[in-house]
Amino acid sequence: MSRVAVIGSTAFSAVDFIDYLLEDPTMNVLGISRSAESEPVFMPHHRHGFERYAFKQLHLVDQIDDVIAALDE
Repeated sequence: MSRVAVIGSTAFSAVDFIDYLLEDPTMNVLGISRSAESEPVFMPHHRHGFERYAFKQLHLVDQIDDVIAALDE
């Protein structure tokens, strides 16, 4: 299995990128954003389920230690 972290995962282009990555059944994706995720209807990657996608609401500057810990998991 491949693993990818997408920083700024709630941005318009990132949402489509995550959806593209999850079309590959061997891909696991971690989304990290300072903003909360929108409603599922605006997040097409949710159609792939949550077994290969995880989201962490973290601020890249203010919570850098938590971001690094999430990347190390």
